[in-house]
Amino acid sequence: MTAYNTIQPFKDWLDIVEQHYGSLDKFSDAPTVRIQLEHVNDTLAENESLIKHLTTAEAWPWEQDNKFLRELKEQLEQWLAQRSSPTTTNT
Repeated sequence: MTAYNTIQPFKDWLDIVEQHYGSLDKFSDAPTVRIQLEHVNDTLAENESLIKHLTTAEAWPWEQDNKFLRELKEQLEQWLAQRSSPTTTNT
């Protein structure tokens, strides 16, 4: 598997979300976001494991992928946090 293949499915999913909803922030399907977050975490763990066995030059594309994945993980976690925080109402 190449470094490109580890992140391309996530990029493709984000492209679809942006095409249909305009942005991830406007997307409303929490179960899908949770599934994507789980896949991001699994892919990050697998990539980190692979990097440990590679030389510095070989690891570089994987490290770039992991940067993208860490940023996506943060976005997805923020998305979930914003939608799971209780809303307050003034009475």
